[in-house]
Amino acid sequence: MNSRLAVDYSLVPQNCCIMVITASLNRGLFFLGDEIFWAIQIKMTTNRFSMGQQKCLMIDDMSGMRNIKLLLEYDGTRFHGWQYQPGLRTVQGEIQRALKVIFNQEITVHGAGRTDAGVHARGQVANFLISNSMPVNIITAALNGNLPRDVRIIASEEAPENFHARFDAIKRAYSYTITTRERAIDRWYVWCYKSKLDLPRMNLAAQYLLGEHDFRAFCHVDQPLEHYRCFVELIKLEQKDDLIILTIVANRFLHHMVRIILGTLINVGRGFTAIEQIPVILESRDRSQAGPTVPAKGLCLEKIYY
Repeated sequence: MNSRLAVDYSLVPQNCCIMVITASLNRGLFFLGDEIFWAIQIKMTTNRFSMGQQKCLMIDDMSGMRNIKLLLEYDGTRFHGWQYQPGLRTVQGEIQRALKVIFNQEITVHGAGRTDAGVHARGQVANFLISNSMPVNIITAALNGNLPRDVRIIASEEAPENFHARFDAIKRAYSYTITTRERAIDRWYVWCYKSKLDLPRMNLAAQYLLGEHDFRAFCHVDQPLEHYRCFVELIKLEQKDDLIILTIVANRFLHHMVRIILGTLINVGRGFTAIEQIPVILESRDRSQAGPTVPAKGLCLEKIYY
C-alpha cells in the first residue's frame, strides 16, 4: 500500500503557501491564493519541508473515513452525460480523474442526477468517500484547479457517513428553456422553437401529469426498469419575453422523461394533441403515443432536495 503524508493545516499561517505531498510519487500540489500548480521532484528529508520562508509540519496519521458532499455546476454541451463511460468525456469521469490527481487513488463519485449528453446542471450534488484530512475549502480549490472549465465545484462540505447523493435525494427540479427567436449568445442553453404555442392549453394539459403515475409512455424505450412510477409535485410553463420556461419537480425522472413530456405538451400547444389525451397517453404506457423528444441543450438540472 502506498504511504501518504498529510498536512496539519492548523499549523499553517494564514495566507501561507500550502503543499500537499504524495510521498510515493515524490510530487505535490502547490496552492497559492486561487492558483494551483504541480510541484515535481520534491525531496523529503525529514518530517518538515520548506518553500522559501513558508513551513508546514507533516504528520503520518490520516483521519478516519470522511464523506464529502459536493455542490457543482456544469455546461453539458461537450459531455456525454454525467455517468462514467470508458473512452468518453463525462462529468463523473472528469471529477474522478481530478480526485485521482489530488489524492493519488481511485475514488468513486456518486451523483444525484444522471444527466444525459448535452444536459446542463446548476445544482448537481455528488459525494465521495476519502480518508484524508484536507479541509473542504481546499478540496474545492484543488478540484477546480484540476477540472476543465466547463465543470465548477461551487462548494464542498462534510456529510454524514451514510449520506448518498442519489439515494438520499427526495426530489429533483429541472428547467427547460425555449427561445422563440434565434440567438447567437446562449444558443447552447436554449432550444429555438418559432411556432406559436398556446401556453394556457399546455398548462392545463400538464395538470394531468401531477401526482403519482406510471410514466412509461414518457420514457426512452431502451430503459428497462423495475417500475416506471414517478411523483410529479410541480409542473408549469411560463413566458418571459421571448423565453418559454418549463419547470418540473418530481421525486425521480426516467430517461428522457422531461424532454418527452415537453415534446408532448408542445403538440398540445400547437393543437395537434387534445388536452384530454394526456391521461390516455399515460394509461397507454406506450412511448409511441407521446410526443417527440426535444433536444437536450435546453434542459438543466436546477436543484436536488434532501
